[in-house]
Order: sequence, then structure tokens, then C-alpha cells
Amino acid sequence: MIAYNKDWLDALLIKENAVRWQTEGLISDEQVSQIKAQYPSPFYSPNLFVRIGLGLFCFILLSAGAGLIGIFMEPDSTIAFAFFCLVICAGSLVLLEKVVIDSLQHRGSGVDDMLAYTVAGAAISGLWAIIAEVADTEILYAFTALIVLVPVAIRYADKVLTAAAFVAGFVLIYLIFENISPGLFIALPITWMVYAAVLYFFAVNSRKNYTLRYWDGALATLEMFSIAGFYAAGNYGMVHNIAITDRYFEYVPLAWFFWIFTFAVPVVYLYFGLRRKSRLLLDLGIAAVAAALFTYRSFYAVMPPAWAATIGGGVLFIVAWYAIRYLNANRAPGFS
Repeated sequence: MIAYNKDWLDALLIKENAVRWQTEGLISDEQVSQIKAQYPSPFYSPNLFVRIGLGLFCFILLSAGAGLIGIFMEPDSTIAFAFFCLVICAGSLVLLEKVVIDSLQHRGSGVDDMLAYTVAGAAISGLWAIIAEVADTEILYAFTALIVLVPVAIRYADKVLTAAAFVAGFVLIYLIFENISPGLFIALPITWMVYAAVLYFFAVNSRKNYTLRYWDGALATLEMFSIAGFYAAGNYGMVHNIAITDRYFEYVPLAWFFWIFTFAVPVVYLYFGLRRKSRLLLDLGIAAVAAALFTYRSFYAVMPPAWAATIGGGVLFIVAWYAIRYLNANRAPGFS
């Protein structure tokens, strides 16, 4: 199912664990060296800056190659353009699988990333062109993007494609509700929350499944977007835009519930972040607190910005002081 050599991926996981054990003082430097020698993983995986540079260089080459193919094919109709996109998709797929991954042994080098994005992007563009000729509906566009992004994200365990698939699902749900009775449109935030919650529990439980260890990074990305998406779906500012700005409702149904949600969920995130020693929940909880304060000020400006910033800083100072004391009293390995 995954494109990369599983033995080498396992070797990477073993070496990552060895380095972590070394940091915690469980094994020596010599033992780490022995483990690294015993479990080789000949992937080409450069640092972040080289990865970005190679990705941009690959993008330029792919654009030039697509331009040359376009000159010869001259896609002057919708169907011709769709065929052109599918040719680009097939060519990029062969290049990615047979050359970059199998022969050159790239993983997370920027080149394989950009080729995976090209495969997904070209496939979606080609299918969208066909849809435009057959049934020009926005729902079908979003659904097509989703069904392309999911298998490509799974095949290459890619975090960016995983995030894109999550967003495509959000958009698909929005478009479905947009095309039904306006009176039911207010159920959209609840549906979004259910969607995010289901994917969150799926990601959390899947990360505990040893057979899915190769997708841990992608599942972690899905977990992060699910937590953020759950809060965004119920934030009063978002609901207000959906109910009034987009659908011209005269008021926000269940406004009290969404106001409570806006301020309660950040507290829940921070609480469980401290209890579970989860950096992700703490970071998103802090971001959600800022979003809640910004939302409230957007509708009720009760004081000048300078005063609001001063009081907000004081509140954050108190929260940070309490968190430091709590963490000092409840220390856990690997959490700081």
C-alpha cells in the first residue's frame, strides 16, 4: 500500500527510538552507533532547506516538461485538456514510482513530494475538465478532489496531501448543505464538528495500531487538523458568517450554545493538554483562546485595544505561571 521500502522505514523507526532512548539516558552512544550500523536505511532524505530547494527545482522542470508536451498536444478543447492532464499524471506517476523512489531511493527529498503533488493535481484537473463537460456541479468537483487526494496521501504517507484531503471533506460538506433547504443550513456547524470528531478518534486510534506505523506522520497531521477543525466549526464567528453573512438569516440559531462553545472548548483543550502532557493540545488550546478573544472583540468591543492587550497579556501570564507550577509538580519524561 505504501510506496516506500518497508524494511527501510522500519529501520528508520528503530533508529529514531534509539536516539530517543539515548536522550533519556537508557542506552549509550556506542549502542546507538551499533543500532544505526545494524539497521541501514539508504533513503535520500536531505534537510528541510535542501528539500524545499529540490522541490522548487522539480516544480520548474515539471512545468517546463508540461509546457513542451502541451506544445505538441495542443489541447484546444476541454476533452483535449483533460487528456493532457491525465498524460501528465501518468508520466509523473511512472517517474515517481520507478525512478525517484525505486531507483534513486528518495523519501521526503522534495522531488518525490513535488511529483506526488503533481500526480494528484493533474488527476484532479483532468477529472474536473471531464466533469465540466458532463455535469458541472460544485459538489462533484469537491468529491472528485477528495477521492483522488485520499489514495495518493495513503500511498505516499504525505502530510500535505492528508491536510488537503481533510479540507476537501470540509468543503464537500459545505457544498452539500448549500444545495439543500436553507432552513437546514444551520446544521452545517454540527455536521462539521461530527466530521472532525470522527476523524480525530480515527487518527488517535490508528496511531496506536502498530500495523499503521508507516502513516504516523500523516495521522498526526489528521489529528491536528481535526482538533483545529472541530473548534473552527463551532466558533461563533464562523457560525455567524454561515447563518447571516452567507445565508442571510436574521439571527444565529442557538447563539448561546455557540458562544459557550467558543470559550469552553479552548479551556478543555488546555486542560487535557496539561493532563495528558500533549504539546499539540496545548498549542491548539492557546491558539483557540486567542481566537475566542478575537471573536468576542469582533462583536463586542468593550475596551480600547491597548487595554484589551494589557489584560489579555496578564491573563496569559497567570495561565503560564499556573501551567509551569503544574508541570513542575507533575513531571513526565519527554514533556517540557
